[in-house]
Amino acid sequence: MAESRKESIINERWSSIQHEEVESVLKILSNSWPASLQIHNFIKSSFLWQSHNPEVRTTVLRKLSNGVESIIAILKINEEKIVTVYSLNGPDPDIASALCGDSIINWHEGPVLLSCIPKQLCQSITEAMIVSCKKIKKNNFNSFWLPAETAKQIDVQCPEDMYLSKLEPSHAATVVYHWPYAKEDTINIVTQMINIFDTVGIFTKDSKLVSWVMNTFYGVGMLHTIEEYRMKGYGSIVVQQLVKSLGNKGINSYLSARPDNHAAQSLFVNMGFKQLEEVEFMRME
Repeated sequence: MAESRKESIINERWSSIQHEEVESVLKILSNSWPASLQIHNFIKSSFLWQSHNPEVRTTVLRKLSNGVESIIAILKINEEKIVTVYSLNGPDPDIASALCGDSIINWHEGPVLLSCIPKQLCQSITEAMIVSCKKIKKNNFNSFWLPAETAKQIDVQCPEDMYLSKLEPSHAATVVYHWPYAKEDTINIVTQMINIFDTVGIFTKDSKLVSWVMNTFYGVGMLHTIEEYRMKGYGSIVVQQLVKSLGNKGINSYLSARPDNHAAQSLFVNMGFKQLEEVEFMRME
């Protein structure tokens, strides 16, 4: 009975944002940039993906109050759910309570990835998950952002014996082969992402893809350079081209990097990215 009453309270506190309300919520979030940039881009990208594939479902919840206080965004791809959260008013224990119950996330449908969780919310979420007997695997990342106006000014220099181009669906197999987190259905997901989101690859003159990056629902990511083509600056070139392209569309870029990946962080800072707070990725089953 106590658990049922708790679920009822959660439902009363959170309401689902309708499609026609999305733009107004994004506008509210934009007033808190860069802190709210990740969830802003996540929501926008998720609804874009859903518009191309009805099997992808996006749910955005906000806590009932005078204005938006806290937001939970859920992207469901096949049986996996990717979740990100944000609070406009500092740490909010209601987010942790909502995530642990079954009224917002059906924990029986498959694994859940909490993506780019702000550090100020991590402790309460972790404690609540432990109490709920959820298995947690956590990774810390540093996050960065690049304003569109800065990105537009980047002068991209591509070597004469190489060329830059958007990825094609035929490149999905190469991307997945080199992606350390690939699973059985990753090829289909990456193919969809290539069709929908901004991507950049650098190619040899005989059209061999050697380095690439994508703007995903969680930010700029999946950056990779084939081993024998490293130390030539190709990774930097594709990131520059991608964020410049996003900047020309008025999109602020967001990305995250492992704290021990000093080379990547140095690359981003030299490009003009500004560091934000530390975030956590939490995979739970």
